[in-house]
Amino acid sequence: MLATLMCCGMLLTSCSKDDKNDGGSNTEGEVVLMYYALGGSDLDMSTEQALANIAFYRKQYPNVRSFVQFKYSKERNKRWGTDYVPSGNYGEVYRFELNDNSLNPKYNGDVEEVKAFTGKGFQRIAGSDFKMYEPANIADFINWCIEQAPNAKAYVLAFGDHGGGYDLMKDGVKTRGVMYDDNIEGGPCASNTEIATAIDAAKKHINVVFYDCCIMNNLEALGELVGHTDYVFASGHSVAQNPLPDLCLALSKIPSAGTIDAGIRQHLGSYVNPALENMRRMHMKDISENRIGRSMDYTLTDMSKLPALFASIKAVSDYLKQYVATLSPAELTARQDDFSEAASDCYQYTNTDPLYDVVSYLNALENHVFANDDQFDALVANVETAAKQCQVAHAEYSINKDGTDRKYGLSYSIILGFNSKRLRPTAEVSSAHPIAEQGVIMHVVRAGKGDIDDPYYNAFLLENGNVYFSVWNSGQEDRVLDINNYSQGHSTPDNSWDKHYYTTVFDKATGWSGWFKLNPGIPYDNPPSDDEGNWVFENPNINDIINGNVNIWQ
Repeated sequence: MLATLMCCGMLLTSCSKDDKNDGGSNTEGEVVLMYYALGGSDLDMSTEQALANIAFYRKQYPNVRSFVQFKYSKERNKRWGTDYVPSGNYGEVYRFELNDNSLNPKYNGDVEEVKAFTGKGFQRIAGSDFKMYEPANIADFINWCIEQAPNAKAYVLAFGDHGGGYDLMKDGVKTRGVMYDDNIEGGPCASNTEIATAIDAAKKHINVVFYDCCIMNNLEALGELVGHTDYVFASGHSVAQNPLPDLCLALSKIPSAGTIDAGIRQHLGSYVNPALENMRRMHMKDISENRIGRSMDYTLTDMSKLPALFASIKAVSDYLKQYVATLSPAELTARQDDFSEAASDCYQYTNTDPLYDVVSYLNALENHVFANDDQFDALVANVETAAKQCQVAHAEYSINKDGTDRKYGLSYSIILGFNSKRLRPTAEVSSAHPIAEQGVIMHVVRAGKGDIDDPYYNAFLLENGNVYFSVWNSGQEDRVLDINNYSQGHSTPDNSWDKHYYTTVFDKATGWSGWFKLNPGIPYDNPPSDDEGNWVFENPNINDIINGNVNIWQ
């Protein structure tokens, strides 16, 4: 897959896949936006508003045609305003073009006042059991769009809903991606691997994949799309759904450039900063309380550059593994705090998931562990250079509670493991499944407050590669499950890490998982210090977490 992309030229006309685009003169719109979305239990109103406004203002970008397949949530969300009435029925799937044929002629820009879509073009195509996440259904939508506009110069595939990047805790293939369907038990979603399969079944080349979803700009997720599309537009943080009409305005300018490739780089790249600013405005109210509101990013990634980034990370991971192999057990123990400090100093994209900024982490290792190592410095510099070359356009915003710049310089997130020596499990868990000295804790806490409706989850990766869940209800261990036999209904019965993370394009290219098992000092939470630099989480005890003595939700 990587070799295929590296052989493919940058210009769309030089890429063999782009031969699909030879359709003669265009008479139906020069850029096609294909928006594939779910309500996700709480996004119906904002999604419908954004889509209706594309139809309402589309005269501002007449050379963009926008098509939608949208599945409403299972039921009404209590947080929505009392006036909102969905255009379609809850749990049902609709397919339509955003134009006068689908728009309600009474729509005035406010989705709360009137149903946005009532025209004959607003067509119901399926009920609540329709599997939006299946590759064949995604491909069917893409090809339907292409049939409506077969001669477009560029095709942009956008996904709207909740996103999860790659999740180690639930590392089954169905959790590796986007579009979580609350209509189906287990809330299944589409993995990036499945999205790549759908793209390959398309009748035309997909130029851009746009994620109007959270935390999709991590390397494990992006790696699955290498060789399947030219560009990916995504954020590594939680996003506030962006103004899609502004996206259409950027897309409308693409054909005016000398080549479609140049148009994407210039005009879609120019949308990165406005998208970030819009997200910042929507999160402003959270800045004082919520770290999500204080950190955000957007990146337009040139997918042809990712193999070089992966190669530079492989050089680092090889070096790290070789270094740890040279240490005696005593030396490894002596250096543990140095590695812990490095993990503590790097940037984590989310509070609960092990998604860290790769450049920030490697710089922290450089400062705390390899301060006088010129070879390691050069390897890290290569990663920094390769990450920047991937970014056609990049904008990030990260501040402290007082509004001062935190200066993280975000690049791409990468998954780190968690060291077992940083967590002291209860005697019951220890006796049932002894934690190996160099075992890795992949997740410490998965959910919220630990009551019976919202339990804590702990997962341990033992030295032999087995993974176990410990589920806590009201401060008590409820059960321990071997992840090798764990299933969420929608995912495969065998959910082992070996059969999933190790098979990702990213891990095959970098061997990063080998560093998981060897790393002697990644702490359970990051950063373990507050905005003022005060140390907060020094070797916490699991009972302190369960009993609420340590608050990791700040």
